Parts: sequence; C-alpha cells; structure tokens
Amino acid sequence: MYINNSMLFFSKQKKMEKVESNIPWNEKYRPNKVSDMVGQKNIINSLKNSIKSGNFPNLLFYGPSGLGKTSAIISVAKELFKDEYNNRVMELNASEERGIRIIRNKIKGFAKSSVNVNHSSNNIPNIKLIILDEADNITNDAQNALRRSMEMYSNNTRFCIICNYISKIIDPITSRCSMYKFYKLKEEEFTKKLRNICDFENIKYEKGILSKIFNTSNGDLRKGISILEFSSTISDNYIKYEDLLLISGNFQTSNFKLLFKNSLSEEQIFQFSYEIIKKGYCLRKIIKLFIKEIMYNDLLLEEEKINIIEDIYYSEKYLVRGSSPLLSLINIFINFQKKE
Repeated sequence: MYINNSMLFFSKQKKMEKVESNIPWNEKYRPNKVSDMVGQKNIINSLKNSIKSGNFPNLLFYGPSGLGKTSAIISVAKELFKDEYNNRVMELNASEERGIRIIRNKIKGFAKSSVNVNHSSNNIPNIKLIILDEADNITNDAQNALRRSMEMYSNNTRFCIICNYISKIIDPITSRCSMYKFYKLKEEEFTKKLRNICDFENIKYEKGILSKIFNTSNGDLRKGISILEFSSTISDNYIKYEDLLLISGNFQTSNFKLLFKNSLSEEQIFQFSYEIIKKGYCLRKIIKLFIKEIMYNDLLLEEEKINIIEDIYYSEKYLVRGSSPLLSLINIFINFQKKE
C-alpha cells in the first residue's frame, strides 16, 4: 500500500495534538520564561538581573503553595542554561527524599562532579543548579549535611531551596541564600491568568465564576487552574456555579441562615448536621466557614462571638482526639443556638 509524505505528516500532527490535549493544564501553562510569571514583580525583576549578569547566588524561595516558586526557578534555569538544562540541573522533592542519605549520595555526587563546558554559547555560566523542593520536610541532620555541601561546592554548584515555612529551615542555610518571599496573588492577577487560559481553550463561563475560583482556591493559582480544568470537563465548555460547587466540594454558607434566622429543635439540628456529614463535606472547612459567618454577623455582640468561638474550639479539640464528627457538629450548632 502506498502512503505519501503528506499522509504521514498529518497522521503525526494528529498524534501530537492528541498528546498535547492530554497534558494537565498546570503543566501546559507553566511559564517557560521568568517574564511569563504571574505577579511577584519585584522577584521577577531581581531574577532577570541575575540571568543578565550571570551573578547567580544560592536562592531560598518561601511562601504559601501554588504561587509559582517551583515554576520560577525552573524558568530561570531554562533561560540560564538553555540546551544544557538537563546536564546542569538536578530537581529533588524533599517530601519524598528527606533524610541524610539523599544529601550524602545524590546531592553530594552531583555537586562534586565537574562542569562540562562543552557548549556553544559563552553566556552559560560554569555552574550547576540543585533545586530542592519542599525543603521544610528535610530533617535537621540532613539540613546540616546540606549546609556543608553548599559550603564545599560553592565554586561550581548553586542551590535553590524551596519551602512553605522558612522557620523550618536552619539559620546556617538561610544565611547562605538570597531569600525571596512569594506573596499571595491579587485577584486581578489571578483572574487574568485564568481568563487567558479560557480564551485559549475556548471556554465560556458565568459572570463572576473566575472570582469564585479565586476565593475557593484562596489565591493558590495551581489549585485554581486545576479547578478550572476539572470544571470545564463536566460543563461542556460552559462553566456554571453548580459545576464549581461540584468540583470544589464547597459548602454554601447560605445554608447557615437556617441557624441564624430560626430557632431549630434538636431534632432539626440533628437532621441538618446529618445531611452535611452524609454529603461528605470537609468538617474542618465547615467549622472554619461557620466561624467566619459568626465573626461577620452584625447581630451578635463581641462577647457573644467570643463565647461561641470558645465552645467551637473545645468541640474541635475533641474532634481531633477522635470524637464522632456528627456529634461534634451537633454540639457546635446546639451550643450556638443556646448562646444566640
């Protein structure tokens, strides 16, 4: 059977499109350049200067998850090392490999090896980069070993330490790094990125949906993109508020109006609590939302709010110790109506 070149071209093209469509959106829309990052303007400018000058120090990125810390350093490394990226960069996730053995074996072995300078561009610095993600999971002994490696191989290796909680990183490491704090994104920055994705994927949505995704994900862009992707798969490319609720598992706070406006019997409170548990909502999220409703309720006095939240605190403490989620929720709602 004769197959011409054009047929082969189109068959390959279709296969590539299929593979492309299967890429998760968080990877598909991960920035390839520092300038493509969302928010963090001061950090972007500083990293651009490091790339331009070639003066590349040890780095420590910290802040809440989903703000682009890992994407930032990968973008920097791609611009810095170009075609040499795979030879010059080692990526490790400390949540999976957190002990001293990983420092002594993988990191030390990579750091002490010489740099291969056989590349076409003289603009590539003669250093290697080790990216250590979720470094706040590393044990103190392993961190001390890491500090020694940073000191011993400073002539040819740079480190980028990424963590959520800088308090869990020992001082000898932080003192050897240029530290960058990643702040939560503003709503307009967050929604602009989602809007660009929707335009590219040809997705329509109800008014205000992108703002609701921002609130649901608490400014976590990675989580927000995931919610957008999953919502689009069940909504036939038109995202409605009901789709968002289904995907995010969020509880509608309007349901609390029953407790604030009506004096419910114990039987009604039991049924109300039972429905919440039955639908599989995250109980801690329910309690957090309920506290928020109490704090912003203008009909309650400040002293009443304090007493109610104190009762919730004790109920949640017993919940952590293993008490029944249903009974804990019933107790919270009954005590609230008594105090109200």
